[in-house]
Amino acid sequence: MTKRIGLVGLGLVGTAIAESLLAQQFDVTGFDTDEQRCRNLEESGGESATSPAEVADSVECVILSLPDTHVVLQVVEG
Repeated sequence: MTKRIGLVGLGLVGTAIAESLLAQQFDVTGFDTDEQRCRNLEESGGESATSPAEVADSVECVILSLPDTHVVLQVVEG
């Protein structure tokens, strides 16, 4: 089972996913352009990263929780 999960996008849905994963004892590393959302993840027991690339480099699986295809392409194409 994958134990280290990355999450890019910590809005309402991303935060709910992160909290669920943390409750199931997964290690969660996340990134969001809103620094407060990253701090909230840390307060919940996760780790924050400084970029989507840092997330991808530190985990086994990455979940994208982003608002639309345009933003997904920005993140994936870096």
